[in-house]
Amino acid sequence: MKTKTKTIDEYIEKVWTTLDKLSEAHVKNMKDHEKFQEDIEKDRKASKEKYKQMEKMHKKDFLELKNMQKETNKQMKETDRHLKEKFSELKMYVGNVGRNNGDVAEEFF
Repeated sequence: MKTKTKTIDEYIEKVWTTLDKLSEAHVKNMKDHEKFQEDIEKDRKASKEKYKQMEKMHKKDFLELKNMQKETNKQMKETDRHLKEKFSELKMYVGNVGRNNGDVAEEFF
């Protein structure tokens, strides 16, 4: 009978040892899972912040391009106005070429 008791005691000890190991493994897995979740949350926050920064940068670039377009349009209007004035002057001078034998046209250029 002693051998049976010893065998049962050994079996119970093995069961408890196995349960302890499983419990330790479970605790370790839970800690790893929590750390993994924290890392995911950090990555989400970092991605969100990076997106906000990029959005600000793109808005800034868009405003800069819009201002450049306004300035370009302004310069084009000024150039157009200037060319119209010069063309009007040229038409006037060309009209006078016949009367002044080309002296005025030479002056213009």
